[in-house]
Amino acid sequence: MDAAENSTQLRVGTNLRSFRERLAWTQAQLAEASRISERTIQRAEQGESVSAETLQSLAGALDVSVDDLRSRPKALQELAGKYHMIRLVRIERASDFGNLMPADALQVGYDGLSEGQEDAVAELQQELQDLGDIWRDMGPLQQREALKDAHSYVVELEGMGLVVAAGTDLLRLKTSDGKPFSMGVLRIVVSRSDEPKLFALRDRTAPVRFG
Repeated sequence: MDAAENSTQLRVGTNLRSFRERLAWTQAQLAEASRISERTIQRAEQGESVSAETLQSLAGALDVSVDDLRSRPKALQELAGKYHMIRLVRIERASDFGNLMPADALQVGYDGLSEGQEDAVAELQQELQDLGDIWRDMGPLQQREALKDAHSYVVELEGMGLVVAAGTDLLRLKTSDGKPFSMGVLRIVVSRSDEPKLFALRDRTAPVRFG
C-alpha cells in the first residue's frame, strides 16, 4: 500500500467517525442502519481498507456521499455549518410517541413512496396533529389511549414495508419585534424498511415552514 492510499483510508476513518458522532450514533446503530457489521465499521474507522460497496452503504446510511467520506475534514465542517442534524428514534411502541410529546409543531418527511403509502402517511400526520392540539388537556389515561390509536397507523405503515422514525428539534426564533423564543418541533420521517432513515437534516439557512 502506498502512502497516498494509506492517507485516504485514514481520512475515510476520521470522517466516518465524525459523521457518526454528529448523529450521536454508536457503531452498533450505524451497523443497523447500513446493514454492515459492527466489526467492519470498527475496521473502517481505524483506517483499514474496506470495499467500495461497503463505503457506499455507510455513506447512504449517513446521508452523505462517498466523496464526503474521502474528502478532507474541511468538507465535514462546512456541512455541519450548513445543516443541523436531528437524531431520530424508530417508533416501535405507543410509548415512543409519548416521550416526544407535547410539541409546538409537526413536520413529516418521506420520499419515493407509492400513492397508497402516501395516503397512510397523511392519516398518521393528521392523527398526530389532532393529538398535539389537545394533548395538554388530556388526562394520563386519555393520553395513553390516544398514543395507542396513533401507533396503529405506524403498524399499518410497517405492514407496507415502511419504518417510522421520530425526534424533536428545538428551534430558536425571533418575533417580528426581535424578541427570542423557542419552539419544539416533532420531526417524523417515513422510509423504506430496507433503507431506514434514523436522522433528519435541517438547512440552517432555509426559512422555517410548517405544514
